[in-house]
Amino acid sequence: MKDLHAIYQAISGLGPDGGGAALATVVRVRGSAYRREGAKLLVEAGGRMTGIVTGGCLESDLALLAAEAVESRSPRLARYDMTADDDIAWGLGLGCNGTVDVLVEPVCLGLDLHRRVGELLRSRGRAAVATLLPPEVEYRSGGDGPAAPAASPAGHWPAGRPLRRALVFPDGRAEGSLGDPGLDRRVAADARTLLEGGGSGTISYAEGDVYLELVQPPPRVVVFGAGHGAVPVVSLARAVGFEVTVVDGRPKFATAERFPDADEVVLARPEEAGERPPLGPRDYVLVMTHNFLHDLELLARLARAPVPYVGLLGPRVRTEKLLAELERRGEGPDQAALDRLYAPIGLDIGGETAEEIALAALAEIQAVRHGRSGGFLREKKGPIHARS
Repeated sequence: MKDLHAIYQAISGLGPDGGGAALATVVRVRGSAYRREGAKLLVEAGGRMTGIVTGGCLESDLALLAAEAVESRSPRLARYDMTADDDIAWGLGLGCNGTVDVLVEPVCLGLDLHRRVGELLRSRGRAAVATLLPPEVEYRSGGDGPAAPAASPAGHWPAGRPLRRALVFPDGRAEGSLGDPGLDRRVAADARTLLEGGGSGTISYAEGDVYLELVQPPPRVVVFGAGHGAVPVVSLARAVGFEVTVVDGRPKFATAERFPDADEVVLARPEEAGERPPLGPRDYVLVMTHNFLHDLELLARLARAPVPYVGLLGPRVRTEKLLAELERRGEGPDQAALDRLYAPIGLDIGGETAEEIALAALAEIQAVRHGRSGGFLREKKGPIHARS
């Protein structure tokens, strides 16, 4: 998500002709791959790259393909197959065992759409982008080895013609068309399902393959408490792609200067929790006030907030005292709220310093966000990622 914001920020600064840039997007993954659908790479005319679609294995070939797409003013659909035994002979060395389809398009042909998506991200809007993919696939070897023989013709789109696209919003509104009213209706229905459940991917219709991509703001970490320990939490959360809000009732602590990496710093009392700022299902809350009475007020209100995670700093005995006091006041959290409460905070990685605790807390949030246990990958049975 951090890459996504950087890419669309770069696109917003390109000239009206797209500045000779091309955008590469992973639109389909079969088997194992470094990144999943939606990963992007912006290649500008001077060779500057923003984003990443693999661990660096395909980027050099995609840069060549980007230059070809810009010169021909034609989108290309490239397929990189890493399932063959002769991967290493081709110079791939990806450590993966899958097939990746990448759409490479000159930015100039879809500049209005890309800037519209950038606006949605900045305004925290949500939509699904539907793209009718070129009908033919160009097989590429990638890496630095010799080119693999093409198994099908290059997937050229008519020069100068933009890809057919539509934006579908959660309320059912749509902007643009894929060129067929019946296809538009079927895609819109699938796009609304995507908006409800999340994820991106390519769906095959009788009229062709359509890539559906979810556009939505990044999840947010909300930190209650602007003490010393909150500083590394904010920096790390921002570094891994979360939006970050810091909340504290002390004017000397709740300042933008103290938290330059925060998207927002809110001066608010604990009893305003859930209202300032408003909280929702994409917010992950950390309570780090170091104040028993403040934590008591925060827990009472956060128990009613529609958030998937509330992490509480402090030892287990302190949490038990807080919960016992809430029960005595008749404000004890129900079981659903207790299931969302993580205390002591963080994964068990032996953290002691503020920075180590921040790492443990953010790792726990990431695990909860993706429905994972946070254990060792070497002990996981089966693939790391869900396979298409």
